[in-house]
Amino acid sequence: MGDEEKKAAATPKASNGENSKTDKKKISAACKAYGIDEKYVASSAIRPDGTVVIATQGGKKVTWKEGQEVKPEDRLTIIEASGINPAWIRPKKVGIGPLGEDAKRKMALAETLKVKE
Repeated sequence: MGDEEKKAAATPKASNGENSKTDKKKISAACKAYGIDEKYVASSAIRPDGTVVIATQGGKKVTWKEGQEVKPEDRLTIIEASGINPAWIRPKKVGIGPLGEDAKRKMALAETLKVKE
């Protein structure tokens, strides 16, 4: 291959509307197979052999061929797909829950020290 042929092979070809619809369907099917929400897809491509390649915002790269079964252990976690740990965004509960004996004693003492009118 000459230099021009290599450049042409490496350059993605523009596809008409028909192909882009089937490409989107393939990418959507791959996302569904791996359990990825499509909003977490950073980049995607379809190789000439029909293999779908998806890179997620979490930094994980997966490949999928049409009809391929994905094992449950190979499905991506929410952290691998989004790059966000859900525990980081949950509000921390402060001061909620059963009171310890020390806190109960302090509250009782505060009640007795209140000024009565």
